[in-house]
Amino acid sequence: MNDTQLDSYIDKIKKQALPACPERLNENVLRRIRVAKNVSVENPLWFLLPKSAFITGIASIMILMTAVTTVSISSLKNNRITQRHLAVKSLDFDVFNRPHLLDTRQAKR
Repeated sequence: MNDTQLDSYIDKIKKQALPACPERLNENVLRRIRVAKNVSVENPLWFLLPKSAFITGIASIMILMTAVTTVSISSLKNNRITQRHLAVKSLDFDVFNRPHLLDTRQAKR
Protein backbone atom coordinates (compact mmCIF):
# COMPACT_ATOMS: atom_id res chain seq x y z
CA MET A 1 0.00 0.00 0.00
CA ASN A 2 1.48 3.35 -1.01
CA ASP A 3 1.05 6.69 0.73
CA THR A 4 -1.81 7.95 -1.43
CA GLN A 5 -3.85 4.79 -0.90
CA LEU A 6 -3.20 4.96 2.83
CA ASP A 7 -4.20 8.64 2.97
CA SER A 8 -7.40 7.97 1.04
CA TYR A 9 -8.26 5.05 3.35
CA ILE A 10 -7.70 7.23 6.44
CA ASP A 11 -9.90 9.99 4.95
CA LYS A 12 -12.62 7.43 4.24
CA ILE A 13 -12.49 6.18 7.86
CA LYS A 14 -12.59 9.77 9.18
CA LYS A 15 -15.75 10.54 7.20
CA GLN A 16 -17.65 7.58 8.64
CA ALA A 17 -20.06 8.37 11.40
CA LEU A 18 -19.27 7.18 14.90
CA PRO A 19 -21.44 4.42 16.31
CA ALA A 20 -24.17 5.59 18.62
CA CYS A 21 -23.50 5.41 22.35
CA PRO A 22 -25.69 3.18 24.45
CA GLU A 23 -28.78 4.99 25.70
CA ARG A 24 -27.93 4.55 29.36
CA LEU A 25 -24.20 5.31 29.12
CA ASN A 26 -24.35 8.29 31.48
CA GLU A 27 -26.40 6.35 34.02
CA ASN A 28 -24.02 3.39 33.90
CA VAL A 29 -20.94 5.56 34.35
CA LEU A 30 -22.48 7.46 37.25
CA ARG A 31 -23.67 4.21 38.88
CA ARG A 32 -20.17 2.72 38.69
CA ILE A 33 -18.70 5.87 40.22
CA ARG A 34 -21.23 5.71 43.09
CA VAL A 35 -20.52 2.02 43.68
CA ALA A 36 -16.76 2.60 43.74
CA LYS A 37 -17.21 5.56 46.06
CA ASN A 38 -19.46 3.63 48.46
CA VAL A 39 -17.10 0.67 48.67
CA SER A 40 -14.14 2.86 49.53
CA VAL A 41 -16.09 4.99 52.04
CA GLU A 42 -18.05 2.23 53.81
CA ASN A 43 -15.19 -0.18 54.37
CA PRO A 44 -11.93 1.74 54.56
CA LEU A 45 -10.29 -0.90 56.78
CA TRP A 46 -11.18 -4.01 54.78
CA PHE A 47 -8.09 -3.66 52.63
CA LEU A 48 -5.95 -3.67 55.81
CA LEU A 49 -7.51 -6.84 57.23
CA PRO A 50 -5.44 -9.34 55.23
CA LYS A 51 -2.26 -7.43 56.00
CA SER A 52 -3.01 -7.11 59.71
CA ALA A 53 -4.03 -10.77 59.98
CA PHE A 54 -0.81 -11.78 58.25
CA ILE A 55 1.29 -9.55 60.51
CA THR A 56 -0.52 -10.83 63.61
CA GLY A 57 0.09 -14.41 62.52
CA ILE A 58 3.78 -13.80 61.90
CA ALA A 59 4.13 -12.05 65.28
CA SER A 60 2.40 -14.98 67.03
CA ILE A 61 4.69 -17.48 65.34
CA MET A 62 7.76 -15.45 66.32
CA ILE A 63 6.65 -15.25 69.96
CA LEU A 64 5.94 -18.98 70.03
CA MET A 65 9.31 -19.83 68.49
CA THR A 66 11.09 -17.55 70.95
CA ALA A 67 9.35 -19.20 73.90
CA VAL A 68 10.10 -22.71 72.63
CA THR A 69 13.74 -21.83 72.00
CA THR A 70 14.14 -20.27 75.45
CA VAL A 71 12.58 -23.25 77.21
CA SER A 72 14.62 -25.78 75.26
CA ILE A 73 17.91 -23.92 75.82
CA SER A 74 17.26 -23.55 79.54
CA SER A 75 16.30 -27.21 79.89
CA LEU A 76 19.45 -28.24 78.00
CA LYS A 77 21.53 -26.05 80.30
CA ASN A 78 19.90 -27.54 83.41
CA ASN A 79 20.34 -31.02 81.99
CA ARG A 80 24.01 -30.34 81.30
CA ILE A 81 24.52 -29.05 84.87
CA THR A 82 22.79 -32.14 86.26
CA GLN A 83 24.92 -34.45 84.11
CA ARG A 84 28.08 -32.65 85.23
CA HIS A 85 27.08 -32.98 88.88
CA LEU A 86 26.38 -36.71 88.40
CA ALA A 87 29.73 -37.20 86.64
CA VAL A 88 31.63 -35.43 89.43
CA LYS A 89 29.79 -37.46 92.04
CA SER A 90 30.32 -40.73 90.18
CA LEU A 91 34.04 -40.16 89.70
CA ASP A 92 34.32 -38.94 93.29
CA PHE A 93 36.18 -35.75 92.44
CA ASP A 94 34.94 -34.48 95.77
CA VAL A 95 37.82 -36.35 97.36
CA PHE A 96 40.10 -33.39 96.66
CA ASN A 97 37.88 -31.20 98.81
CA ARG A 98 38.45 -33.38 101.88
CA PRO A 99 41.56 -31.98 103.59
CA HIS A 100 41.86 -34.75 106.15
CA LEU A 101 42.42 -37.30 103.36
CA LEU A 102 45.20 -35.27 101.80
CA ASP A 103 46.96 -34.28 104.99
CA THR A 104 50.47 -35.63 104.58
CA ARG A 105 51.46 -34.82 108.16
CA GLN A 106 49.12 -37.46 109.48
CA ALA A 107 50.40 -40.07 107.06
CA LYS A 108 54.04 -39.66 108.30
CA ARG A 109 53.18 -40.31 111.92
